[in-house]
Amino acid sequence: MDVSTLHAASEDFAAHLSEVTPGDMAQPVHGGGTVSGLVHYVLDETDVLSAAALRAATANPPEIDPVSEAEAAIATFGHLPESGYRRAAAVLILALSEVDASRFRCRYRVHVCTLVSATHRLAAALGLVVKADEELLHDVRGWADDTSTPAALTDLFDDTVVLLRSGTDAAY
Repeated sequence: MDVSTLHAASEDFAAHLSEVTPGDMAQPVHGGGTVSGLVHYVLDETDVLSAAALRAATANPPEIDPVSEAEAAIATFGHLPESGYRRAAAVLILALSEVDASRFRCRYRVHVCTLVSATHRLAAALGLVVKADEELLHDVRGWADDTSTPAALTDLFDDTVVLLRSGTDAAY
């Protein structure tokens, strides 16, 4: 499976996460919760998708335990949230690069949209700017226009396009 869009969204989230300081962890984020909770949510979602992709990748999946990887990421989280996230994201990217795209297309796309939303929520909480990524915007816009996209996901993709176009000043 081509994971370039996921890689771009992961890198963007990680870049914003690198700006987080220990004092930022309790900062509120739009939609409720805190920066810490948002990062834990993204790690959990990454772990769930990693586990599913690793199981589906091959009859003999790589010797990576996504639960251990996520636990290691969370253990690292207190001091280096960026490196903890990057570690979990690397497992996901490896796992998804080995699966049949047709089996994970919707979950992959939803995860990318989750990362875009989390990046914007994190940036807004920290007072940072999110720069538009034209390739990412192009990919998500294509997903919204794809006639095979389930109707329930079209709104999610459309909302993500709005976020990608508008930066951190988007209305949530």
